[in-house]
Amino acid sequence: MSTSSTIIGLALLFLFILPVVVMARSGKAKKKRMLNDLMSEALKNSASITESDSWDDSALGLDTQNKKIVYIIEKGSDKKASIFSLSELKSFRTTPDMKNNNGQKPNLENANNMSLIFSFKDPAKSEINISFYIAGFGRMTKTEKDLFEKWSGLILKFHEP
Repeated sequence: MSTSSTIIGLALLFLFILPVVVMARSGKAKKKRMLNDLMSEALKNSASITESDSWDDSALGLDTQNKKIVYIIEKGSDKKASIFSLSELKSFRTTPDMKNNNGQKPNLENANNMSLIFSFKDPAKSEINISFYIAGFGRMTKTEKDLFEKWSGLILKFHEP
């Protein structure tokens, strides 16, 4: 009786662990593919990515030498890539505002949205909004918060208003 119970227990354990392992592997593969797409897009536009990250259906990269941003967002089978120089910007802001808080970081735990918003000097170019978190689409993760802080800091550092 104990042998059959052990076999059944191991089979059930395997049935519960297998989907978790498959999902984890597919997530890593998607992240790697998104970063490869980001690097390919950068090479097409003579940019050399020195900082990059991927989350959900997005990938973001920065060429620190040429001050260029490369951004890719994938929705289903539709993939949209944007590349631009920080010198093309009329303004850069974050939601919540990361630069006008008297030297203190805003409380991101209560934020409804964490986004980087780029407006261009050229009126023909539409504004780009890169979202890390939007309330209503699940709880904010530490990864989303850390990425938002990292990228808002990096762009504020390299963007010269």
